[in-house]
Amino acid sequence: ITPPETVALAKAAVDESKNSAVETKTEAVTIAISSDNKEAVGEKAFSEETLPLVANKDALPEAGEQELPPFNMWLTKLWPDAQARGVSRETFERTTAGIEPEMSLPDLVFPGRDRHSAASGQAEFVKSPEAYLTEKLLGRLAAEGRKKLEEHGEVLTEIEEKYRVSRYVVLAIWGRESNFGAENFKQSAIRALATQAYAGRRRAQFREELLIALTLLERRVVALEDMRGSWAGAMGQTQFMPSDYDKYAVDQDGDGRPNPWSSLPDALASAANQLARNGWIAKVRWGYEVNIKKSFDCTLATPEITRPVGEWADLGVRLPNGKSLSDETRGLQASMLMPAGDYGPSFLTTQNFLAIRAYNASELYALFVGHLSDRIAGGKSFVKSWAKVTQTGSRDVEALQVKLKQLGVYNDKIDGKAGSRTRAAVGAYQRLQNLPQDCWPGPSVVSHVEKLATR
Repeated sequence: ITPPETVALAKAAVDESKNSAVETKTEAVTIAISSDNKEAVGEKAFSEETLPLVANKDALPEAGEQELPPFNMWLTKLWPDAQARGVSRETFERTTAGIEPEMSLPDLVFPGRDRHSAASGQAEFVKSPEAYLTEKLLGRLAAEGRKKLEEHGEVLTEIEEKYRVSRYVVLAIWGRESNFGAENFKQSAIRALATQAYAGRRRAQFREELLIALTLLERRVVALEDMRGSWAGAMGQTQFMPSDYDKYAVDQDGDGRPNPWSSLPDALASAANQLARNGWIAKVRWGYEVNIKKSFDCTLATPEITRPVGEWADLGVRLPNGKSLSDETRGLQASMLMPAGDYGPSFLTTQNFLAIRAYNASELYALFVGHLSDRIAGGKSFVKSWAKVTQTGSRDVEALQVKLKQLGVYNDKIDGKAGSRTRAAVGAYQRLQNLPQDCWPGPSVVSHVEKLATR
């Protein structure tokens, strides 16, 4: 592929992203740390585009834009929207009585506070792929997952037959989200949601989630005392935001209500239902680790560039053992994923990878779950090792995105996240500047772009 064609591909990919299924989610995964084992537990990630419009949303200030009003005044202004959704005054008062914002939660932004530092506790901003996808954690969860596979085989079979979603992926989500139910989330979901809606970085999104939570309580779908979760308000063993619960929670055990907190069948079936309703294809893998040629153009590694596996094979893509993918897969549509650019494994990912990303938008989360599901099923660790690379901070990534946009090779969101479209734009820039092409926004390319932009 010649340099102009490379740039055209990169620009087409980011332009096309507005119509992409993945565009409806942020490339984010947050981390809650267990006080017991200090291991990472997955946290739902979402963006404004994933949620219904909030009434009067245009009037909502950006995080950190102005002084915070008194919390009671903020609650008073929430009431009309809750009332418009059918929430009674009695439910509203009972739910919000006596609550105060928990200002020690992660991801809060105050006037005058650096919004980049507010996100510093989130793995996607501070962890490189090799630090996120650690063998220590994957190996431990895989071993535990195999035990859970034997222990809960009957209910997993029922769920797999009903929703046609791999039991291994359902187990992997359970393990990633709550350490197979061992994580005891004690935070009041209402207080967490109210705090994030009041002072969080993503106020509009959390305000919508809080309103949905109030409607669930009004409908008596859930009890207030059951609404315990993480600092972001995600609830239950498979970590459902209120909007997820409203859309996907199911009553698998037949007791009359969906209960992802204490009913394992409900929690696992609800996760399977969400995957199924977001396009999961039965008996298709989420993806394959592959080998690529040294000459492979890494700007092709975006979710918008989808080709039959056979066409990727024609570009020299092979399985790690050097063999071609099976004939049955040659017609399967797939995209290339290179989470660390040239500094780690490469993957061909299918529609089922996108279904996992609909559960949690982060590509690293989806890769973690996909790989963990393979390990639970008896697979081995990554064939190619992850190099230790410098994870550029969100402030520098945001500045890089602005400059790449000015240079005409990036046309996506300015969000400080080094996702696939940013990496492709970096690769296009490197090709144009006759730099070694690695599609990784490391310090050297950040510095090079900065110098070019100031000439």
